[in-house]
Amino acid sequence: MIGAFAAITNLLDVNHVIESIKRNVPKTFVELNLTVFEKGYECGKSLLES
Repeated sequence: MIGAFAAITNLLDVNHVIESIKRNVPKTFVELNLTVFEKGYECGKSLLES
């Protein structure tokens, strides 16, 4: 959800969100959360294009 929000609103810096995930999410879940963030971001961008 945060990925789509970042893409649609441009209120969040993508690099800052990625760094926040890396710093705050338990290490076992970092890769999963990064993947989900990126997919949400792509989905949000595609909604803007349609």
